[in-house]
Amino acid sequence: MRVLFLGPASACHVTRWTDFLRQRGHDVLLATMHAIPPQHAEGSAPLAPRLSAGPTSMRTLLPAVRAARRLAREFRPDVVCAYYMSSYGFLGALAGLRPLVGAAAGGDVLVDDFDSALKRLRIRAMVGFTLARTRGMLAWAPHVAARLEELGFPREKILVQPRGVDQRLFAFRPPRLRPEGEPLRILSIRWLKPLYRVDTLVEALVILAGEGAAFEARIGGEGSERERLEARVREAGLSDRVRFVGRLEADDIPAQMAWSDVYVSTSSSDGASSSLFEALSVGAYPVVSDIVANRPFIEPGVNGQLFPVGDAAALARHLLALEQDDTSRLRGIEAARKLVAEKLDYGRNMERIAAFLAAAAGGSGEGSKR
Repeated sequence: MRVLFLGPASACHVTRWTDFLRQRGHDVLLATMHAIPPQHAEGSAPLAPRLSAGPTSMRTLLPAVRAARRLAREFRPDVVCAYYMSSYGFLGALAGLRPLVGAAAGGDVLVDDFDSALKRLRIRAMVGFTLARTRGMLAWAPHVAARLEELGFPREKILVQPRGVDQRLFAFRPPRLRPEGEPLRILSIRWLKPLYRVDTLVEALVILAGEGAAFEARIGGEGSERERLEARVREAGLSDRVRFVGRLEADDIPAQMAWSDVYVSTSSSDGASSSLFEALSVGAYPVVSDIVANRPFIEPGVNGQLFPVGDAAALARHLLALEQDDTSRLRGIEAARKLVAEKLDYGRNMERIAAFLAAAAGGSGEGSKR
C-alpha cells in the first residue's frame, strides 16, 4: 500500500515506524512540519519537502494544508496516517486527506492538569474536528481509547496496541551485581516540565542522601524546570552525585538505559511510555508513578514498583530498599523479560498496526476490539 505519513520527522518513534512499513514492502512518504534531520539514514522511508517552517501555529498551518493537498495529489496514497491528533491529525483533516487514520500519543487527547482552560478548549475543538473526519484510530493504551470514546469516536474503529520496543536497539543485558557500597545507579529521562514532576525525584534523592544511601543519578531531558531543579541539587550539596545530562538523542538512550540499575518516571500523566518499555527491555528496574498508563505493565513487587504521584517520601523508600538489597531488583528484572516477550515485541505489534492501516486503505474502516 502507499502510505502518506504526517508526523514529526525529528521524533525517532516516527522514523522507526515509517522505516518498518517501508521494510515490509510498503511505499511510504513522510511529510513533516518539524525540522528535517540533517542526516536521514540510508534505507529510511523518503521525506517529502518540509510542509511549512516553524512551530505549529495558524501562520504555519495554512501553508502546510496547501502543501499537504498538493503532496497527496502527486503521491496518491491509499491511506494517510497522522501522528498527534492536535497537530498532524488536525492538518490532515483540514486538508481533506482521505482515508485518514490517526494515532493518539496520549498527551494530544488526554486532559493535562497543567494546561489552561483556554488551551483545553482549543485542543478539544481541534481533536473533535479531526475525529469527525477520521476513518480509524490507533491508541497506545486502553485509557487513551477510553478518552477517544468520550470525545465521540466509535470504539469499534479503535485499535488499542502499544508499539512496543525494538529489542535489537534495547537489548537485554544481565543486571550487574553491585559490590557492597557500590552506588545504586538511578536514571530519569523525562522532560523537565511540570507535567513530568521530576522535582519528586530530586526530593527523593535528597531524602536518600540523608539516609546515607550510596547512589548516583543521571537526569536527562530539557524543559522549563531545569534551572530550578539544578538549583535544588546544588542547595542540597548533591552536585557530585546527581548529573543533568540534557537532551538525549535517540542513539544515546540505549547506552544510558544500560548504565542504569533503576529507571524512574515521576510523570503525572502518560499515554504508553516508550522509555518504560525500553527500561523493561534492557533490564533496568522500573520505579514509576502510580498512574493509569503504568499499571498494565508494572506489578508492584514483581517486576517493578509504583508510588503515588508527587510522593517523594514513597519514591525514596523504594529506592532505599533497592540500594540496601539487590534481591528484589534482580528478581524483578527477570520477571519483566516475560512481559516484554509477550506484550511488547515491536515487530509483532507493528505488524498489527500495519494490518490496521491496510484495512483502512481497503475501505473497511473496521477497527479491532482489543
